[in-house]
Amino acid sequence: MLSEVMSHYEITREFDRVDFFETEEFKNILQEVRHNIQGGRLIALTGIVGCGKTRILSQLHETLKKEKNVVVCQSLSVEKNRLTLGTLITALFCDLRRTKTEKLPSQPEQRERHLRDMVKNKKKPVVLFVDG
Repeated sequence: MLSEVMSHYEITREFDRVDFFETEEFKNILQEVRHNIQGGRLIALTGIVGCGKTRILSQLHETLKKEKNVVVCQSLSVEKNRLTLGTLITALFCDLRRTKTEKLPSQPEQRERHLRDMVKNKKKPVVLFVDG
């Protein structure tokens, strides 16, 4: 079906391989998100299916990684319907740890304190991307 649509409209590249065009609305959203990241805010990007949330997140993720003004982390959990705070803490720990062998404390209070200290030691905002 997709190949027929592409052929009909003479589209030569797959949708996920096309260039990204920044509209004024996108630039405004990006500016607001960046401002809130610097302020340490929790941000949820919501909208109807197909409105471009994932595309904006991908572009923002790449931009922030290139700029290096924030520490960029990402949750890779595939079980989005079972995503918990513990899963997000583990994702942050995996991206912030100093070595691959550093272990996450098993006691919840110690785990949260250790993560807090890891974030403080980065000395810049930490962003966790979760797309689901």
